[in-house]
Amino acid sequence: MQHSTLPQKPGSQTSFPSTILTNLLWSFLVSFLIVNVGLIVAESARSEVIGNPWVDADFTSHLGGEYDFIAIAIRHGRGFSDPFGRETGATGWMPPLVPYCLSGLYLLVADNREIVVIMVQFIQATSLLFCLTAVLYPFRKHPQRWIFVVITSLSVAVHFYYLFQFTHDHVVLMVLCTLVWLQFSYLKIKKLRTFKEIGLGVFGGMAALASPVLGFVWSVLTVIENRTRAKSIFLMGGVSLAVVAPWVVVNSIRIGMFCPIKSNAAYELWQAQVADDDGIVDTKLSRVHPYHQGNPDAKQYSDLGEAEFLKLKKQEWQVAMRNHPLDYFERTANRMIAAFVWTVPYRDSELVRSWRLNMKRCWTLLVTASVIFLLVRLPSPMNPLVRSALVVGLLYLTPYLLVSYYERYDTAVFPLRLFLF
Repeated sequence: MQHSTLPQKPGSQTSFPSTILTNLLWSFLVSFLIVNVGLIVAESARSEVIGNPWVDADFTSHLGGEYDFIAIAIRHGRGFSDPFGRETGATGWMPPLVPYCLSGLYLLVADNREIVVIMVQFIQATSLLFCLTAVLYPFRKHPQRWIFVVITSLSVAVHFYYLFQFTHDHVVLMVLCTLVWLQFSYLKIKKLRTFKEIGLGVFGGMAALASPVLGFVWSVLTVIENRTRAKSIFLMGGVSLAVVAPWVVVNSIRIGMFCPIKSNAAYELWQAQVADDDGIVDTKLSRVHPYHQGNPDAKQYSDLGEAEFLKLKKQEWQVAMRNHPLDYFERTANRMIAAFVWTVPYRDSELVRSWRLNMKRCWTLLVTASVIFLLVRLPSPMNPLVRSALVVGLLYLTPYLLVSYYERYDTAVFPLRLFLF
């Protein structure tokens, strides 16, 4: 990839919307074709026309597990509660945006879950279509643009399960991450009017309500990009806090502990440091997760309530850190290797189909090599699209690398990694 194939100064384009709309055709049509081929393959798998070893078992009805249970609780008048399908009371286990949107879908179709699943599948496909269009757009005039079509198609195939066969929060987070990338690539705040800065503040707050990690990314980049414009920082930051604060206050009171958007950070720390063997989330942890009824932690969560359960897990994590402090650094290194060098499978069954796992590992290695190449070869100042993709992707992954990680968390930044590749 040559630097000259990208827009040199996207932030300087004065007619951004019209320019984008008039040049989207190629990237949109290519993305539309890739997504529809994927949908056909996924439907063929659900109809058992094709199966192992080519595709995984279908989990499009999963709907994010805890997200789905909370949405159902909302629809049944119990409020933001019951993340594990049992009436355990108020929760902050998951951030609020996705469950409330999901409960809205249930409301639209009179709680017909089969239709909700179909609607989420449509949203998932539309999300991927938008992200691929954004990724391919900068290469639309490249004389060998078919190369990027091949790379995109193969990358989608490698990540087929999470993109077409499994529904979770990455359906939404992938779009939001891409929007954050585009915001800090194209929009120059110094050229925006106050009402547009307010709009960006609302977007930042909504992003945080979808994912605290994404809210963190947006906040850091907002400060960096406006470091010489304190007024813009306070305006956008204040608006985003105004969007988030009511939820933080109300839900903290409901569950009886401070809940900064979501409550389970202590459990994530405990899970990676105490319950797991290498610090990378996998199916073995299902034996202890309160999501699965029948294990001791599920009973403990029900008996103690969420606040006391998390307090206990925090204490156990603190003891483990005091007794084996070096383990944390080893597990953090494991997570970094899994994210950037050698993919670790979530399910043991992936080890049986080693050729598919090896494809993922090759993709991960190639993306990392591509990033190193870009950092070494690209001239300064770096193209805004490249710089933003690097910073957004790294900032987004950092909390997961420090706390708890597996490949689904990485799916949110799949478009950014694909662009850099």
